[in-house]
Amino acid sequence: MCESDFTIYKGIVFLNTDKSGNHPEKITDTGINYFYLGDKLTDEKLKGQRCRAIKKNNKCIRAGSKMLVSFGNVKHVILVRRLRKINN
Repeated sequence: MCESDFTIYKGIVFLNTDKSGNHPEKITDTGINYFYLGDKLTDEKLKGQRCRAIKKNNKCIRAGSKMLVSFGNVKHVILVRRLRKINN
């Protein structure tokens, strides 16, 4: 996964599409749950919340040390080192 697969503009994540406007790959929420630790700049609403990794072609969407996750219906790009995997 490379950074050209998604764009961040003013804190909003946009998934890049092909010329027809469709997503060429299937993008889904996974069953992998994470606990978001946050940091001193994180919104208090997100600290300590559960989130789910977003997958594209059965691989998590990552770019370097960042991962695309969803908190309910809202998607955020989060530093992986601030996530802890929850074992179910």
